[in-house]
Amino acid sequence: MKRVRALLHLDDYAKLRHHPCDFSIAILDSGVERHPDIAQNIVAFHDVVGGKKTPYDDFGHGTHVAGIICGSGRLSNGAYEGVIPSAKIIAMKILDEKGGGAAAHLLDALDWIYRNRKRYHIRIVNISIGMENHVSSDKRKLMQQAISRLYQEDILVITAAGNNGPEPMTLSALGEGDDVISVGCYDFGYKGKSGRSCSEYSARGPSRYSLKKPDLVAPGTDIISCYHRYRQGHRKAYCTKSGTSMATAVVTGAAAMLLAERYLSSQQLIARLQHAARDVNEPWNLQGWGVLDIERLLV
Repeated sequence: MKRVRALLHLDDYAKLRHHPCDFSIAILDSGVERHPDIAQNIVAFHDVVGGKKTPYDDFGHGTHVAGIICGSGRLSNGAYEGVIPSAKIIAMKILDEKGGGAAAHLLDALDWIYRNRKRYHIRIVNISIGMENHVSSDKRKLMQQAISRLYQEDILVITAAGNNGPEPMTLSALGEGDDVISVGCYDFGYKGKSGRSCSEYSARGPSRYSLKKPDLVAPGTDIISCYHRYRQGHRKAYCTKSGTSMATAVVTGAAAMLLAERYLSSQQLIARLQHAARDVNEPWNLQGWGVLDIERLLV
């Protein structure tokens, strides 16, 4: 996260990043561990998969995503601090121990969010998972209806474009609508340890509805964040992951920074994220409106 913070000039907004949030962010993923960097941010946990009451993450993806959004960097002396450490999160487990998921679990989680939206003042939903396009049209329609229902309540869903690129129309089915923000990868030329950049396999638009997608891009290669097994006796507190999942978490954190400063409706927040993005001269079906630009977003 240190590299990402430098690229996006996040540390120039230290005061705003630590400004108290009066709302919460729901993270639909593999759950979350009470890692020392994020334990204080968890205000609720809901396990759709196993029905457990205590926060846990047996796959690790959700803990990593949560650290990107709101990690305190406590165990790294601030080096791996997340985008907005003051954020409050609701961790929802919809993926199993192998990272697999079902449309029914996602729908259950979205319904829980709707029913509990006022109790936890939920304003953002982060879905850092892709949804394959072979999902039945009926399930896809139900998911889009659930997302639209949240949008009408000023709850914005921010979802990963997916890692199935670079062919056109490989965008995750979750991000196809105009009432959701779909996030792809862009790393300013950085190549990861594997010799690749996430932008090489970031899913491409357009969506099946001919909308200009994805909406925007953000860094997603070799992102260092919280390691879910640290509390289980492992000495390593952090790990590295790459993908549009990581880029999505960065955008979610930036959106939360904006909402912590001023009230915006979901419609206004989408417009702000899109129009504040910076064109990096990549094809539209890769970059959307452009790369996340914190300075433009917060002006």
